[in-house]
Amino acid sequence: MTNYNCKEEAVVPMTELDRDTLLAALRSRRTIRQFKDRQVEQEKTEKILETGRYSPTGSNAQNAAFTILGNRQKEAEGICVNLFRTVKKLGSGFVPFLKRVEILNSFFFKGAPLVIVVSSKSNVNSGLASAYMEIMAESLGLGVLYSGFFVVCAKISGKLRKLIQLPKGHKVVSCIIIGHPAVKYQRIVPRKEINAKTL
Repeated sequence: MTNYNCKEEAVVPMTELDRDTLLAALRSRRTIRQFKDRQVEQEKTEKILETGRYSPTGSNAQNAAFTILGNRQKEAEGICVNLFRTVKKLGSGFVPFLKRVEILNSFFFKGAPLVIVVSSKSNVNSGLASAYMEIMAESLGLGVLYSGFFVVCAKISGKLRKLIQLPKGHKVVSCIIIGHPAVKYQRIVPRKEINAKTL
């Protein structure tokens, strides 16, 4: 295929994975909000990004982009914290929930060392990439948190969007917070009954 840097690699079918172990691991997945003060190894970061690169996209668009906040992480979180503190101050009288929310300086990233912003013109493409990347991160022994509040902040704040330097036409679809978990869960979380039917 033209325009690709291709090399011959053998296909590994998904049937090579043990399906019972895979399902049990997926069922065991938990959101992590407490992280160790330890950097994510570069090799692990590269594997996570490579997994996102190979996620499926509509019409083979391959248009998901990944921005590691890196040295700008503290600045990005500061923008969001200031914005949400202002929103809380203005909205607490109308939304009781806001009164109970404490917006600490680490409110968005929870002290995690790695933050990857996933953007695209397509919610679906970026959503698929994010899910693939999360599974890889978990398989590497890392914990993951999706920061929906950061996505909201990116929609509101032009200053934040400028900092992120989104590709043209892109929007922030997800923000993946990654680090070594400082907590370990002992049981699978309960779920509602499956909502599925055959027509």
